[in-house]
Amino acid sequence: VSSIIQETFCLQVPASRYVGAAEFIDSKVVVMGGVGHDDMILHRDSWTRDEKNPKAVITTKPRSRSPQFQFYFDSNEAGAHVFEYKIMRDETDITPWLITTKQRGV
Repeated sequence: VSSIIQETFCLQVPASRYVGAAEFIDSKVVVMGGVGHDDMILHRDSWTRDEKNPKAVITTKPRSRSPQFQFYFDSNEAGAHVFEYKIMRDETDITPWLITTKQRGV
């Protein structure tokens, strides 16, 4: 794996909002829901942060040159349900960062 890929970091942050809620749960601040900067945007999400760097792994992947197409992901964080990925070829981005759940077909 190239050093560029190893040093790639992704970071999701909650969108700006108002009329949301926040709660202190298990020593973490959890931000929930709210209305976006445009009154037509309603956020139905929750966000929290911790000091641990998450590590995502591909648990199942297709064999090369096979008709299989599903990738399955997992994480060292119990609450991680959303993963980011991008496709690269020869250290060149083929796609931007994309968001998925624990399963993704390609």
